[in-house]
Amino acid sequence: MMFDALGHGRGLRPFAFVMAIFMLGNVGLAASGGAGWLIAAIAAANIALAGVAVGRRLAIRDLPGRDRALRRIEHLASHDTLTDLSNRAHFSDALDDAIDARKPFALLALDLDRFKAVNDLFGHGAGDAILCRVADMLRAAVRGTDIVARVGGDEFLIIQTGISGPDDARKLANRILDTVSTEMDRARDPMAVGVSIGVALYPRDGADAATIRRNADIALYRAKADGRGGAALFDRQMGRVARERRTLDRELRLAVARNELYLEFQPLVAAAFGSVVGYEALLRWSHPRLGEIDREAFLPVAEQTGAIVPIGEWMLRQACATAATWPDTLAVALKISAVQLRIPNFVAVVRDALDRAGLDGHRLELEIPEAALLRSRGRALQTLHEIRAAGVRIAMDEFGTGPSWPGNLKAFPFDKIRIDRSFVAAMRHDAAASSIVRAIVGLGRSFNVPIVAEGVETEEQRRMLLDAGCPQAQGYFFGRPGKDPFRSSAQRELSPDP
Repeated sequence: MMFDALGHGRGLRPFAFVMAIFMLGNVGLAASGGAGWLIAAIAAANIALAGVAVGRRLAIRDLPGRDRALRRIEHLASHDTLTDLSNRAHFSDALDDAIDARKPFALLALDLDRFKAVNDLFGHGAGDAILCRVADMLRAAVRGTDIVARVGGDEFLIIQTGISGPDDARKLANRILDTVSTEMDRARDPMAVGVSIGVALYPRDGADAATIRRNADIALYRAKADGRGGAALFDRQMGRVARERRTLDRELRLAVARNELYLEFQPLVAAAFGSVVGYEALLRWSHPRLGEIDREAFLPVAEQTGAIVPIGEWMLRQACATAATWPDTLAVALKISAVQLRIPNFVAVVRDALDRAGLDGHRLELEIPEAALLRSRGRALQTLHEIRAAGVRIAMDEFGTGPSWPGNLKAFPFDKIRIDRSFVAAMRHDAAASSIVRAIVGLGRSFNVPIVAEGVETEEQRRMLLDAGCPQAQGYFFGRPGKDPFRSSAQRELSPDP
């Protein structure tokens, strides 16, 4: 660039030149440092490049160069630096503009399935590459008038303009799903991810930005709850369910303090003789207004909102205290969520529960869902080793439902394998389920690990499990859950920590 510094020869003053280099070399900061910093950055670059200085009059000769630099700064301020999609700030402005135009549009909320697991297993570089691949797929799927944005780690939003009805949004969602499933084939690529999509329509599903975004997120949650890898359009029923979930979440966080939670115990038996070898502690919730709430309704909410952390601590203390009053030959088992396993102080929580109750570690069995080993695998295995060092037994729960279940047996010396109830229920009419059960029993023998079958409800199922070589079982056929079998009228209650 050529400048005239009137009265001082040719060239740009050193200060202005340094400012220009600094601003153009650090535009990445401008893209993430907030609107105020961005305005200051553009102003400073403008001053430097235009040659304006106190007490000096500079004539600029390279306006096109200045304009290109400013356009570059503005682009980086409005786009994601990794994928070059619109960023959160630019998307918010575009959404406001679409609403102000008062023309129908669709808002698609997208979330990648398995991305966290892939990112943890293969590293952040691989995760970044996946995000860029998905961004390219989304760009190819939309029209030039649509807006595609990356607004979080693996969260994307699309504004689809010019729609005539829900079918246009469905076609776009299906086009994206088809592209991702074709390009990301999990059978061939261990780093492949899926995508779930929630769709809300303007103005039907919201007349303002906050409402339509919330409803698109609700639809996304439904898509993920229905099995992931699909799309769901928002409807009023979803809104009602979401409100009920928020109510459950609010009430659940108070349940421990209000003493609304309690435990029931279901016997674990030797399949051949029906003799009790232990009990599993099952969480129950008796709400003063809503009555008995199904655990299948509130446990997923507890895990997704983090309420499972204080509830899980209460459950551990209560189960250990109850088992301490039983005969020394009986152990107590309870399920641990993947969320609890990721808590940094979880080992200390387990040890504290044992110490408070005076229970030997070998009489406590923690059931770990197989899916817990998919995320932060190294950390999860370290936690399990530390718990096992305290004498606590570790069981692999829901075995056979994970993507790498034989490998999980090599990764950690589990004390027990629990066959998922879905296989037991299907054994009578599904030869594949029977084969899986026999294969799991065979694996257990190979690794010298006892096997337990869950959900046994009939004599026929018990016989089939015995024929398959399964030594232990649990289910309604052997006994329904009930209060403490040894002190049903005087079960010790523990007060929650303040």
